[in-house]
Amino acid sequence: MNSVLTFDLPDQTQISSLITEVTQQQSQPILFKGAAHSWPIVQAAIHSDEAFFDYIAQFDVNVPVFACRLAAKYNGRFFYDNSLTNKNFTQSKTTLAEIVRHLKNQTSVQETTQTTDTVYMGSTTLEYCLPGLTAHTPFNFAHTDSYKHDSALTSLWLGGKTKIAAHYDVPDNLACVVAGKRQFTLFAPEQIKNLYPGPMDVTPAGQVVSLVDITDPDLMRFPRYKEAQTHAFVCDAHPGDMLYIPSLWWHHVEGKSNVNALINYWWRDVPRHLGMPSDVLTHALLSLAQLPAHEKAAWQSIFDHYIFNSEDKHTHIPNDAKGRLAAMNPAQSMALRAELINLLNK
Repeated sequence: MNSVLTFDLPDQTQISSLITEVTQQQSQPILFKGAAHSWPIVQAAIHSDEAFFDYIAQFDVNVPVFACRLAAKYNGRFFYDNSLTNKNFTQSKTTLAEIVRHLKNQTSVQETTQTTDTVYMGSTTLEYCLPGLTAHTPFNFAHTDSYKHDSALTSLWLGGKTKIAAHYDVPDNLACVVAGKRQFTLFAPEQIKNLYPGPMDVTPAGQVVSLVDITDPDLMRFPRYKEAQTHAFVCDAHPGDMLYIPSLWWHHVEGKSNVNALINYWWRDVPRHLGMPSDVLTHALLSLAQLPAHEKAAWQSIFDHYIFNSEDKHTHIPNDAKGRLAAMNPAQSMALRAELINLLNK
């Protein structure tokens, strides 16, 4: 395994602009040590779990949130059941106060093994569940293009000792640990062949996950994972640390403490009117995956020409005649969406 590139940012000077500059120049994970150390929520968590709970309580407006509950026998690993057709946990509506109450009860018992259910709140919009807290987590993306800043989604994650299966997200991700310790194990997108992705129709949390238990890999069942291990990046993140996870990088996240909380920012470096690449994958499964090998090879050449070859190959076409081959604007995007809907409905 490899260590994540690390920047030490203890002085809090121009953190937002520095992080933006560095992440725009790098295509691998980066750990920014201490970047959020001065946040009041981080300082409260460093003081004690009780101080952390008291701090977030002042922003709680008692709205319904979803919590995942996992039986103790699974040792915090949110995953599938043995059939790979159902989740091994349940999800229900509750409140943030109820989740905190469970965490308090759990931390009051000193356990060497997991004996109580694990309760975990996944991605929940911060301004929805704790409105006003964003004013006390002073981080702003210093993007030069306004659409990048506008598209950043800020979410809260809260739970105890948890293991979240390796998965990837389409947006770039800046994960800010505000309480507890988390260990991240990360893999570049090209390692997908060695990570044994699971079913697409039923997933633990909306994204395809690796079937490999990163904390205890079964190399007899998943022999290619040994290759992925040699290319993995791993880092421990503590309160105040920020981890940049580039788009499509696989990441396994393990909460190591009885109380773990994370605030993350998701954004894409393209305008909102452009479509999601994952939609193309879904359509390709419908229209390309079952073709004979020679036809798929031919389509691969066509996609290479129009999509994956970055050089300007349309210079022989006058600008006024390029149409959808030109830079995509919102009007063209809407027209293509309408065309796709019409085609798919035939």
